[in-house]
Amino acid sequence: MYASTSFSYRFRHKRLKEFFYSDIVNAPTVGIDRVTAEAFEANMVENLKTISKKVLNGKYRFTNYRQKLLLKGANKPPRVISVPTIRDKVVIKTLSRMLEDVYGKECKPDQPQAVVQLIISRLSENTFDSYIKIDIHHFYQSIDQDRLLCFLGKKIKKKEILSLIGRAIKTPTVPIGSSQKKRRESGIPEGLSISNQLANLYLSQLDTKMKGQQDFAYFRYVDDILILCKSENVERIKDETVAAINELGLMVNNDKTTNAFISSDPIEYLGYVFAQSQITARQSSKQRFINSLERLVKKVVKHPEDKSLCYRLNLRITGCNVSNGKGQFHRYGWLQYFSRINDFAYLGQVDWLVRKFFSRNESAPPADLKSLRKTYYELNYNWRTSSYIPAFRTSPSPSECRAFLENALGKAVSDDTSDAELIHMYRKQVRLLTSELERDIGALS
Repeated sequence: MYASTSFSYRFRHKRLKEFFYSDIVNAPTVGIDRVTAEAFEANMVENLKTISKKVLNGKYRFTNYRQKLLLKGANKPPRVISVPTIRDKVVIKTLSRMLEDVYGKECKPDQPQAVVQLIISRLSENTFDSYIKIDIHHFYQSIDQDRLLCFLGKKIKKKEILSLIGRAIKTPTVPIGSSQKKRRESGIPEGLSISNQLANLYLSQLDTKMKGQQDFAYFRYVDDILILCKSENVERIKDETVAAINELGLMVNNDKTTNAFISSDPIEYLGYVFAQSQITARQSSKQRFINSLERLVKKVVKHPEDKSLCYRLNLRITGCNVSNGKGQFHRYGWLQYFSRINDFAYLGQVDWLVRKFFSRNESAPPADLKSLRKTYYELNYNWRTSSYIPAFRTSPSPSECRAFLENALGKAVSDDTSDAELIHMYRKQVRLLTSELERDIGALS
């Protein structure tokens, strides 16, 4: 679709309303203005009409993003996340849809599991004996804004669109209470719905040079790059790749850039560890998962009356699927992410440990306690028809919502609760549960 066509279509008042209800109405975070999604909705018609008018005539301006800091571990600087206001979130999410219209898959990073499966396939060929891992230093902060907008301008000719994207990435990110007005001069803010898309488009220029080569296999997920090759070509390929990255105004992180023989040094990539014929998860991720299960077991034992805790424990083991009702779904959970591992001994060990945690606390495990081994089988051989792994819908019926809240979580729901309130409560609980599952996986790089 042409950018101008998508722009005028996506930013109509009716389309903005659809986006608000499909993607933003349940947003848990607020921007620097502290306006919630509920407060925005109370005056939604007027808000969306104003957004549409200002965007289409090129006069829309973003509010400073609220700074949110995510800790990355001891002795590491926190990751800065930008949180837009609800009003700006509507605009940025609509821009995201427009970029999908124009660029299709080119603006979307490949799913980690798909990348991992390709790596497994190439390793099984035994064509290469070495690997190179390259990490780009401060990637998001180092993206050249002018170069990015120039690249986008090859397909997007309408100046109002490029100007809007430019204002979105130049808006400063500040802590609450700050009155900073200085624009961001370099890089793009992390946390926006367009951030990964713009970053992926920027590095697609590198992908064009690297993919399809005969003497090596190239993989990239965001700024983490893995190359499989033969030992005699390592230095040449590394130098060529670093030069191509430098051409984009980016620098390589030398501390995280390595090369080694596949036979002697396991490959750690996207949280996986590829060691000879065994494929497993990184040790830190395994331990984080076990720790989370142990904490939950203690809560189950301490509060046997809380039905939701047993449900959360089983959900931690199985993960879940969230469907959008259009045949697409997103998988959440530790084993859902690490479904490509073949470390069956670890799965058995965790199942044994969970029962051991109960015995340590002088309690018997629940009769319906689920297992990782069974989950693995359902994921890999029976996922289309399995009822073992919970599935949630983004647009459930009120009766589904009530049944889940009362039967699964043991929450009392008044008969006077409206259908809209039921759906809101359901979505809020699903969001909380899935956010817990995401924390088990941790950082990929």
